[in-house]
Amino acid sequence: MSEIEKMYPLSSKKIRIHLLARYWHCAAESKLRVVEGVVQPWTKVIRGGLRIDDWLKQRPKSPFELQLLEKIGPAPYTRLLDEYTIIAHPDDIAVEYLNRRRTVVIEEYKTVDALKQGEYPSYSLATAKFQLLGYAWVMLPAIQTAGHDLAPKHFIHVYRRRDGRLLKSYVVAADLVKWEREAREIIDVWEGKKPLIAPMPSKCVFCHEVYKTRCPLWAAFPEDEKKRRTRQ
Repeated sequence: MSEIEKMYPLSSKKIRIHLLARYWHCAAESKLRVVEGVVQPWTKVIRGGLRIDDWLKQRPKSPFELQLLEKIGPAPYTRLLDEYTIIAHPDDIAVEYLNRRRTVVIEEYKTVDALKQGEYPSYSLATAKFQLLGYAWVMLPAIQTAGHDLAPKHFIHVYRRRDGRLLKSYVVAADLVKWEREAREIIDVWEGKKPLIAPMPSKCVFCHEVYKTRCPLWAAFPEDEKKRRTRQ
């Protein structure tokens, strides 16, 4: 199992950014993943996305990017949030010049079969933004130690899964203070200090059975609510 595939139980005090971000898809699913180690089998969609992700990461690096990587080393990158080690595997790192300073831009790749009305779904975009800014938060100290600045804006690029064609890009402002506050709130939910919040009904429709059969929110829903959340 590769480093990027490892699952860390919350008791290990290690948390991957991907799982923190998954909270914005579904709080209950993210808690099942982190606290109980529940993971759904890999699907054709997941494997297709990873294939495009691996292909995109093969792009040639600029001399400035290679110099940065020599200083900070390869992923994973880590940073402490209170007693937790937050683990980051950014999809890509670019070095640009801004105000005569080497500035680091973090980029996140996502894949879809097609956009919906010309856009990446808003619920998926929220998850991607949190994941992207988590990478920026983790990497900030290393970037500064290397003598670089962190860019004020970063990018999410959405590609078509079947052929890797770029469909849409989004610019994300680096509000890392807000990110840190929200990360602590997510951990509070996982630790049971704050209640789980139910996701929008459409997410339950496509929830994998490995999560639904263990979901405390689903178990507590009355039958009429379960029916509402299984309609397609």
